[in-house]
Amino acid sequence: MKYYYAIFKKTAEAIEVTFPDLDGCVTFGDTWEEALENAKNVLAGWLALADKIYKKEPSKHDELVHLSGELVPIVVNTKHCSSCTCKVSKKTVPKEEEEKYRSWVTVSLINKISEFQHRLSEIVTACDETMNLFKLGYIDSVIQKSNGENYRLVCYSFSSFSSVVLTLKDSVTTSLEECFPKIKIKKLFKCKHMRFILDSRNAITHDGNSIINGCLNGLYFVGSNIIRRLDNNKELIEIKAPITDIRTLCLEFALDYCMCIHQLFAEAVKNGYKDRKGDISELKQAINESNITPPYIRSIEFDWEEMAKIVNNTEPKTVENIMHNLSEVIDYCKLKTQETAAL
Repeated sequence: MKYYYAIFKKTAEAIEVTFPDLDGCVTFGDTWEEALENAKNVLAGWLALADKIYKKEPSKHDELVHLSGELVPIVVNTKHCSSCTCKVSKKTVPKEEEEKYRSWVTVSLINKISEFQHRLSEIVTACDETMNLFKLGYIDSVIQKSNGENYRLVCYSFSSFSSVVLTLKDSVTTSLEECFPKIKIKKLFKCKHMRFILDSRNAITHDGNSIINGCLNGLYFVGSNIIRRLDNNKELIEIKAPITDIRTLCLEFALDYCMCIHQLFAEAVKNGYKDRKGDISELKQAINESNITPPYIRSIEFDWEEMAKIVNNTEPKTVENIMHNLSEVIDYCKLKTQETAAL
């Protein structure tokens, strides 16, 4: 009897179900019974329709026990799998549309990396302000900051920071999945503190947990293990509290994470990865269909042919800008780490 493990997670909206071994195999249910039934159906459908290259043998329980959620074995219904091919047809996305989408996601990485650094700098700045007050002996001010304005800023920024981490992971995967096997891109999951960051993001998003809950000697910490929720067996799911303070943890993680992404793009370029050139028809469509384009702009007779020549003769610098922004984050992390070591 063959089975795959599914991860069941209770959220405010529903019971979410994912299969860690099968990319894109997800479902949900309003109740545990409905989620379990849907899990059986989606597993059968996924196995019936997925290409062989995406199918992998089920992981063992010990290999998945570190993941957050309730692990439930779902038996493969081979009869259902074979019948699914007769009932469901694949919808093939045209290659050109797929490339456009991948290009759009790659371009969005430029701003997402900047947002990542912005949230990181907010955390570091707030932590540094509290530490400076502590060193100056302004204990009353430290207490006020660590329980008020600075504490909120660190918590809110960490919440946004952890969400951007997941967005970057998904965007990098989409951008480079044609260049590398998924197992290579999954090295992003092995970055220092990644498990804590992802578990924290789930606790913040799904459970409303603030994660950061202590300040000692001017440093912010996760003072104790975080209880995420009760699982289906009424057992507590916990996130182990790191011994590292939040400022140091975020800097160490960001440095490792951005160096990993930088390396992936560098290897992609070395292997022939190229930016997709812009399409002037996309700009024309955007201008005509936008809800905020003023009427006088629509009335202008643009020389689209001349603009197309300019676009075709201009080499895009998307990956160059991505790697530049990553380098800025890397340099920032190194600088702030050196400042700490010098104190």
